[in-house]
Amino acid sequence: MKKIIALLIVLSAVLSISACSQTAKDDEKVFFGLNTVITFKGPSSVAEAARRLINEYENLLSVTLETSEIYKINTQNTSTVSDITADALKAAINVSKITEGAFDFTLLPISQAWGFTSSEYRVLSSTQLATLLEKTGWERVVVSENEVFIPEGFRIDLGGIAKGIITDRIAELLSEKNVDGALISMGGNIYAHGTNNGKKWNIAIRDPFSSGTVGSIKVSDTAVITSGGYERKFVIDSVEYHHILDPNTGMPARSGLSAVTIISKNAALADGLSTGIFVMGFDKGTKLWKSRDDFEMILVDDNGKVFVTENIAPDFSGKYTIIKK
Repeated sequence: MKKIIALLIVLSAVLSISACSQTAKDDEKVFFGLNTVITFKGPSSVAEAARRLINEYENLLSVTLETSEIYKINTQNTSTVSDITADALKAAINVSKITEGAFDFTLLPISQAWGFTSSEYRVLSSTQLATLLEKTGWERVVVSENEVFIPEGFRIDLGGIAKGIITDRIAELLSEKNVDGALISMGGNIYAHGTNNGKKWNIAIRDPFSSGTVGSIKVSDTAVITSGGYERKFVIDSVEYHHILDPNTGMPARSGLSAVTIISKNAALADGLSTGIFVMGFDKGTKLWKSRDDFEMILVDDNGKVFVTENIAPDFSGKYTIIKK
């Protein structure tokens, strides 16, 4: 994705704001993948290579495709998988460890019961949740080289990290193709490769309470990945329920945060952490950030207040409060 070009994989309207006035005169390709419309702007050779790569990963990691390796794990409980799937599972386990289980990729049965996978929404009782929670727990998933085991009744879903994993691979592809500048967007997942005409890419951060933005961040060779309850939600009896579940309760997470954006060189890490820290909340998320040096954060709380970690504050435009180490 050494010529200056822009490769745009566009899955949200925010990208038109995110790229601001930064454009490039390149070919454009549009196709369907990862359950959404994907638009490429860049050389046809790079777009085609990226499309093939996305299809390869989707065919292995899809939770619904009956020929995928994840589907086979969920139906057989034990399976020998490819290096791609084994590495993806190991990446998911790593983020689960880092977040102390706030990111948990074994919640598919609960998500299905809520109706988030079918849009047939329902509110679950505490008794139903207790029964479902017995069949969850990332620490009970065993990956030994290419052998995978999950307990009976478990079902895994890498949807919370798969786009980040694919983004990292596309970033490698861009380097292999000697591309100087590219922008990759998969909904809430954006990766800014290189520069745009010698300048950092300017990425807008969506306002979780409107169709607008809370500001923008200038980045280069970095993933900018956002999770928020606004992405999938329903209302029953005047109560709103969103799709980001707390692994401890099975309920939609009520952490005081409405959106979490993670900025990192590692898109898979950023993808998983955006969900994990949304569940953890401000205090635990900030404590985790202070203990590491491989990611930064932009947090929007339930009152609409924006918090930005101090290392990226100089590159952020908007009204915010600094989070200090």
